[in-house]
Amino acid sequence: MGKTTTTHFARELAQLPLQSQPGEKFSYGQTGAAYEVLGAVIEICSGQTLEQFMTQNIFDPLGMEDSYFYLPREKGEQLPEVYRMVDGELQLDRAYGEDFSRSTFFHGGGGVRSAPGDILKFGRLFLEGGAVDGNRILKEETVSLMMSDHLGIKAPERWKQRGISWGFGGAVEYSPEDMESGVPSRYGWVGGGSAKLWVDTKERFIAYIGFPLTPPGDNALLVEFEQRVYDLFGELQ
Repeated sequence: MGKTTTTHFARELAQLPLQSQPGEKFSYGQTGAAYEVLGAVIEICSGQTLEQFMTQNIFDPLGMEDSYFYLPREKGEQLPEVYRMVDGELQLDRAYGEDFSRSTFFHGGGGVRSAPGDILKFGRLFLEGGAVDGNRILKEETVSLMMSDHLGIKAPERWKQRGISWGFGGAVEYSPEDMESGVPSRYGWVGGGSAKLWVDTKERFIAYIGFPLTPPGDNALLVEFEQRVYDLFGELQ
């Protein structure tokens, strides 16, 4: 992005024609551009960069000590190699310790790098209603709103067949038992590097898996991991 800032990117984005009228239909998009706009709104309202705001209001209060938009050089050894599947074979996509060059653009749609422990701390924010270890980050009402189904019948058909819809910032998932109440009990998403985090509010647990393969998608290993988590949870009951 060079010298582009998050706010400048959003202003340039605003010059493009709308894909549809707001509220008319759902489009996940290719790069999470809607979150760049939200990032710009945060920058304008707070007077801080998105990096400064998130560090001060999310990372530090939650004790997320290994979460950055751009990893400090001394922590480069924490970045694993990343691979891409090409014609059925793994090819190196990013070398060990290699990161993007630091810039003034903070990618709201997926620019933060976090260690697994930090990701689980972030998941607790939703499992525990917006407060972790006495630090309130979000109101309970905000968390409930984020984890609610905002699409309903407008969800893509392929999602509805799998019991998935969209909350705010992540997917909501209906278990078979949820269908009667109409209230989803799982919240999370598959992110970059084939990582998946989900929060189960009914069974009261958080689960996370990640492995260095890009782009993310419907991966058999993710599906199997989720099934094994529930199998294990059932055995412990």
